[in-house]
Amino acid sequence: MNKANHRLAHGAVIMPIRVSNMPEILKRAKAMGIEVIKQGPSPSRLTWQTLLYDPNGIILELFELNVTKIPV
Repeated sequence: MNKANHRLAHGAVIMPIRVSNMPEILKRAKAMGIEVIKQGPSPSRLTWQTLLYDPNGIILELFELNVTKIPV
């Protein structure tokens, strides 16, 4: 089992947070050395999800709604 899977094991503390600017948040997190465990669209494709590992042992699940412009 790799390190990322171990952190996502049953019983892990995961805090979901809705955000509005995922690219900027990822840029800042990587600049600060925060580990990105996983990122990509949700299975329903309604949100973009990112899992970050907080050094305090908490996994942050950031999600942004997939808002697309509706053609007029």
